[in-house]
Amino acid sequence: MVGAARAAAPRRPATWNRYRSLLLHLFGKAILWGYARRNPVAGVDREKEENERTRYLSADEDRRLFRGTDANGRPFLDEPARSVALFALHTGMRWSEIVTLTRANVDLERRQATITATNSKSKRVRVIPLNAVALGLVVQAMAEGVGRKTVFAR
Repeated sequence: MVGAARAAAPRRPATWNRYRSLLLHLFGKAILWGYARRNPVAGVDREKEENERTRYLSADEDRRLFRGTDANGRPFLDEPARSVALFALHTGMRWSEIVTLTRANVDLERRQATITATNSKSKRVRVIPLNAVALGLVVQAMAEGVGRKTVFAR
């Protein structure tokens, strides 16, 4: 029943675009292999995708991630992974942005971190405010990694 209800749900633009890409590719191969003469999908425009989505961990997800243990009683996240995950949760930064964050790009007085264009997915400079938790994690990581160019250890 779940499958039937799910199949009846309207598709989002991103889903249609994935279907379009698949069909475009399949018809391209069919032309290449001599099974088709033209690609009927070639004239179909892509749907505009709204990629904006804000999602927060629920209290249960937070508890399981940061306080959870495996069958042997070991925590799911050991250091430095725990600090990086907690920093990501409080800043919204991507893993690659966090592990490439240098000391020079952290302003403790202004409580902000700057993501350079070369380390940003959008290739734009971004300034990220640091709340008390994120600031504490940065200060701790910098103190533990004296002499290291990046803030967090990989």
